Amino acid sequence: MNKLIFLLLGTLQFEIYPQGTFPQIPPNVVEVKSFGYWQNKNEDEEGNYRLVVFREGYEHIKNFAFIESIKSDSGESKVVESFAINEINEPAVFVISETEYYRKENKDYIKFYLIYTYSLNENHELELQLSPNAYKVINFK
Repeated sequence: MNKLIFLLLGTLQFEIYPQGTFPQIPPNVVEVKSFGYWQNKNEDEEGNYRLVVFREGYEHIKNFAFIESIKSDSGESKVVESFAINEINEPAVFVISETEYYRKENKDYIKFYLIYTYSLNENHELELQLSPNAYKVINFK
C-alpha cells in the first residue's frame, strides 16, 4: 500500500513539475514551514503563513527569518506579502533553535527561541502576533 501511495504522489508530482524543472531552493535555506490562517479586512482573500529561515556565516552562524502571506483561496497559491523579522535580522546575531506556532482568539502567533551566536549560553525569546501584511512584537526577552 505504501508503494502505491508513493507511486501516485510521484506521478502527480511529475505532472506538476516535469523531470528537471523542479524549483530550486537556495542551499542556505534551512527551514520552511507553513502554518496559521489569515483573512484580509474585506474578507475577499484568505490563506496561510509561511516561515522561511536562511542561515549565513561560518564561524558565527546566524539566521535571517521572513514571513510570507500565501493567498490560497482561489485554488492557486500566490505570495501576496513578504516581510522580514527585523528583531532577528537587523542585529544578525541570533540562531533560531526552535519555533512554536499557536492560534488564540482567531489570531496567529509565532514564538522564536533564539541563541545569541557570540555567546552560546545566552538565550532569548521573541513572540509575534501576525497579520497578512505585518507583525506586532508581543514579547522580546
